[in-house]
Amino acid sequence: MEKQKKNLGSVAFLPLIVFLVCYVGCGITFTLMGADDPFGKFPRHVALLAGCAVALLLNRSMDVKDKLNIMTTNMGNSGVMIIVLIYLMAGGFQGAAAAMGGKDSVVNLCLHVIPVTFLIPGVFLMCCFISTSVEITMGTN
Repeated sequence: MEKQKKNLGSVAFLPLIVFLVCYVGCGITFTLMGADDPFGKFPRHVALLAGCAVALLLNRSMDVKDKLNIMTTNMGNSGVMIIVLIYLMAGGFQGAAAAMGGKDSVVNLCLHVIPVTFLIPGVFLMCCFISTSVEITMGTN
């Protein structure tokens, strides 16, 4: 991979601006609406993913694979940072599933189907199903 230097100028701040507009803008909007915990309504990791997506779209002359490799290498250890990005995406999916009521409906369905004598193994299997569905072990929180 040959190194390409491209001077983007002030456009290089666009991912940071997108993150701030998403997170701080939604927090201020919810504050003006009078919501409880206004900055907790919009997840930070979703705003971070939006900023990362904008950063990956900036230089169109490179492949996304090369851009992702450069981004994760500059963030630290490339392999660890890929795992962090996967964790962020899984957290966004988990938040969307929870907002739709997916976890609650699966829990209610399983609690109606599982007999009382098999409650502990049944709850374990239900948690395994939910964590597999969201592709992360912390999905049953």
